[in-house]
Amino acid sequence: MISRRSVLVVSAVGLLVAHGVSRAQPAARVPRVGLLGFASEAANAHLGKAFTEGMRDLGWREGKSVEYRFVYANGDVARLGALASELITQNVDVIVVGSSQSAHAAQQATKTTAIVMAGVANAVGAGLVATLANPGGNVTGFSNYEFSMGAKWLDIIRQISPSVKRVGVIYNPQVGPFGKLYVQAVNEASMAANVKIEVAQVSDTNGMESFVDSLSPEGALIVLPDIFTERTRRLSSRR
Repeated sequence: MISRRSVLVVSAVGLLVAHGVSRAQPAARVPRVGLLGFASEAANAHLGKAFTEGMRDLGWREGKSVEYRFVYANGDVARLGALASELITQNVDVIVVGSSQSAHAAQQATKTTAIVMAGVANAVGAGLVATLANPGGNVTGFSNYEFSMGAKWLDIIRQISPSVKRVGVIYNPQVGPFGKLYVQAVNEASMAANVKIEVAQVSDTNGMESFVDSLSPEGALIVLPDIFTERTRRLSSRR
């Protein structure tokens, strides 16, 4: 079963592909959908499966009524630009992106090919769209982050451990630049709760281990959602 957000994404892609076909595609031309992934193919396997299954549920049959061109940067931001250009040279009709980095790379590669965001945080603040309701340009899609959740996470920690006075917040700004917006919400909530917040921006496992080990047993840890922390969640779970 795919999530409601996945249904919205594949519906948007299906509509855009159908619109392109109805406008100017030759009868023999099978429309192409590109996916520009920031992480590895293995890490995105479940998402790719959900997407193609969702498209199939809408009537798009791979190899018959649609073709896919999926490329992955394996966590290397520097590769995204070349991969986005590769998709454009393959004449894809729509590019699906699941991160801010992928969205920016696709936007820089084309101003005409439709780009659908599937999981981009703060798309307005990042300059990708004017508003989510009226995005403008060739980028559209959905945002799946609610930054006010930062305050809720702190509230949950205090419900579990009312005496906690020190809370660590950890994220990787290279792959999760939106983390600062979560941190802002946590900091604002901490003032009323009289809790000290310590933020660690880490980019490797050594940095994560060092920060996690520095927290006292009486402390707590908030791990912000990004590709790096997802991969290394076993380290943070030592708390």
